[in-house]
Parts: sequence; structure tokens; C-alpha cells
Amino acid sequence: MPLPLRRKPPITTPPGLFLHLLKNLGFISASLIFLPFSLTVLFWATLFNWVFPEEKRRLRAGERRLTVMVSGGRATKGLVHMRAFARAGHRVIAVEEPSQYLNAARFSKYVAAYHALTDPLKSQDTYTNRLVEIARREKVDVFVPASGVATTLCDGHAKPALEKLGVRVLQFDADLGYKLDKKDEFMGLCRDLGLEVPETVLVRSVEDVMNFAWEKKRAEGKRFLLKCVGVDDRTRNDMTLFPWGDLEGMRGYVKTLGITDENPYIIQEFVKGTEYCCQSVAIDGVVRTFSCCESSDLLMNYAHITPASGPSASNARHIAKQCLNFTTEFCKKMNITGQISFDFVERDGRVLPIECNPRTHTANTLLANHPGYAHAYLASPLANATYGSEGKARSNSNGNGNGHGKVLSARHLWPIQPSPAEPPTYWIPHEIFDAIRYLDPLTLVYRLMLEREAQWDWRDPVPGVWLYHVYWPSVLLGSLLSGQRWTRINASTGKVFWC
Repeated sequence: MPLPLRRKPPITTPPGLFLHLLKNLGFISASLIFLPFSLTVLFWATLFNWVFPEEKRRLRAGERRLTVMVSGGRATKGLVHMRAFARAGHRVIAVEEPSQYLNAARFSKYVAAYHALTDPLKSQDTYTNRLVEIARREKVDVFVPASGVATTLCDGHAKPALEKLGVRVLQFDADLGYKLDKKDEFMGLCRDLGLEVPETVLVRSVEDVMNFAWEKKRAEGKRFLLKCVGVDDRTRNDMTLFPWGDLEGMRGYVKTLGITDENPYIIQEFVKGTEYCCQSVAIDGVVRTFSCCESSDLLMNYAHITPASGPSASNARHIAKQCLNFTTEFCKKMNITGQISFDFVERDGRVLPIECNPRTHTANTLLANHPGYAHAYLASPLANATYGSEGKARSNSNGNGNGHGKVLSARHLWPIQPSPAEPPTYWIPHEIFDAIRYLDPLTLVYRLMLEREAQWDWRDPVPGVWLYHVYWPSVLLGSLLSGQRWTRINASTGKVFWC
């Protein structure tokens, strides 16, 4: 039984000098204190793997070995891709931006080669050319991005050039990616498909905000949030509700947000309820993987909720079933091919979509041990081997496993899901910090004993040690030397919320 999520208040206030020093030196000191223990565990894990080597998994009958290029080595979700694809018998090439040269995934034993990319935010053309150069040199068959928020669309822009080489790219083209990524465009897509969404209006100026029908909405008892359409770490956790009683004071606050034609916002109806996130990969409109978790503003504990219906199912499982139905319907109607995740909020027993992220979500850590993970991502659209949610392979004898047979009626058995026995995942630095913050060591002990550290893998121990004893200390040391301050860090994605 997973523990309930802690609803942490967002930390958005820039730290003073003392707190800045305390946080950085505290984390670095903790890393040094635990280093002997980590090195001891690394030694025994290495010895165990030497004495009892991992059995190499055979490719499916008729399936050929693919060369798969994976980005996002700083994030655990990228490492999950790399481990799963390599364990399935494929060759994995890791790529990452130059600023992330100390990322942990490059030291995974499952990575056959590592290449540095260029910064896509500085030059899209240079970034595209670099991806093409690597793909040509390594004879890449499939590119699976595990990009961050800011660079999601960059891989979409690079997609046509890679496809000219014959590389299959599990990423949306730039146009569709933009529509999915931008909150107002996504809400419009849902409305066009006849799907229920919260009331949402695009605004491009302070006057647009103030001219909204606030008095009418107040009379209807509705409250609203202002959300940046793009990426803005400064306001992403701002839960200020509108309208205010003092409209002039509200105007002054709205002016601080910097709403312009180039930086539009949406006014979105606030729905008070539990939030959920779902992660999937879809091929030709068929959802092949699905995981659903209760969500929070900085989610660091993932526990899958198995979809179910019927009188005996819990409310959470009913909600998960609605999330699965929405994901299935949306991907089918849009003929989605790519990695996609949705955020939902519950209202009166129904779920409403509030956001789409057209990229891999860290909820994929719950599928890290699923034997069908690599097949779900890499098998062609005509794959005839399918999986039920219980994780057992189901196939027919008409064709082979790499998808050159005919699709039979078993296709509906997609998507694979985490097993109900799969333990929730966590990241140890966050748990130690929370144990101190909330004076709650028992929760830390519970997670250590009954849940799974997402970065750690006994068969691939180096990335787990490297992340916490090299990568993050180097980031925090850089913060100390530069004087640049931060409010929060996300150990799972390598994200630093700089002030």
C-alpha cells in the first residue's frame, strides 16, 4: 500500500545568503558522509555481477538487433529507456547536451557509446546536424528522446532530417508538438475532439485579463488560475486564485507577470480536486504503455494506480480507468505516434485534462522492470506480439516479433502497465531531505524497506552512485562558486529551479 503523497507548499522565495550556503554545503556534506557507504555497496554489487553475470536476454524470434539513440541522460527516465532497450538485446547510444557532460547515464554498462550534442536553444540547425552526424556514424535505427521541458520541440524540428536517413523517431513533428505542448492549443484540440475540459481563455495583455467576465464568473462561484502558456519556472507553481475583491490590486499583481504577445497566458478554471498524471507511448494511435499516478507540483514518489471499473473498485481506480479511456481516445483520434503524458484533475468523480506534455514522463520508472517495455517502444506498427496488463506476452504464429506479420484481433491487449506488485519509486536525496524537513524518519525507513530507489539498479550500480556523489555535488559546487541561487532541485530530471 503506497504512502499518501505529501502536499508540499511550493518553495518559490529566493533564498538569502545564509540559506543558500546552508543548502549547498549541507547537500555536499551529506554526499561526502554517505560516500563510504555507497562505495561499499558499489563494491559488493560489482562483485556480485562478476560472480553471477546477468543472463543476456535473447531477441524475439525473427527480430533484428536495433541501434537505438536515446537522449536525456541527466534524467532517470532516459536511463530507464537505455537499460530496457539494452536488456532486450539492442545496442544503445546515449546523447546529451554539452552542459550535462557529467550525467550519470553515460556511465551505465548498458550504453555502448556516448556522444555530446550541441545546445538546441542556441542553434536548432547545429543541433539537428549534430544528431544527423551521430545517427549516420552509429547507424542508428530508432531515436527515442527523453528531453526536458525547454527542448521538447527541438527534437520535433530535427525529426525530418533524421527520417531522411531512415531513422524512426519517437517524437511528434514540430507542428503537432507545439499544439500539444502549449496549454491553450491543447485545450482547443480537446474541445475539437468533443472532450470535456475546464473553461480556458487565452490572454496576451494585462487588459485582456482585466476585461475577462470576472463579475459574471464570481456570481457563478467560479475561481480561476493564470498559467503561462510557455515555460516559466518563476510562476509555474503560482496557485493565486482570481478574481480578487480588489480589482485594482489584482491589476497591479497581473502586471508583474509580464503577459505579452510573446509571453501569453491562459485564464483557466480552477478545479479543486486530486490531480493525476499519466505516461504513455503510442504507435499509430494505439497506446502501448500506460502508467497512472496521483500527482503533485513536484512529484518525487510514483505509485501506479491500476485502472478498474465496477462496484468493488476504489475511487482512485475508477479515476485511473477514466484517465486510460481519455488517453486511448485522444491518441486514437489524433493518430498519435510518440511519447505523451497528460495531467488530469478530478471533479465530482470525473477527470478533466488540464495539461499535455509531449515527451517521456518520469512515471516510466514504474515500468523499468517490465519485460515488454522495449518491445512496446521499438516494435513496428505492425507488431503482432502484444501484452495484456498482467504483463504476459501474447503472440500468434503468423509473422515474426519485429512486426512483419499481420495484426490480429489480439492488438487490443495493449497497453502494458506496471504490475500491481510493482513497488512505488522514490529518490533517496528527496526522502532524506523530507525526513529532516518533516521530522519523519519512519517514512524514510518505510520507503527504504518496501519501495524502490528509481536510479539504483543492482545490475547497473554505477549511475546510482555517480548521480548522488558526482553529478549533483558538481552542480551545487557550481552554484556556490557562481553565486547563482536556486529554490528547488529535482533529482529525477536534473532540473534546477534557478532564481
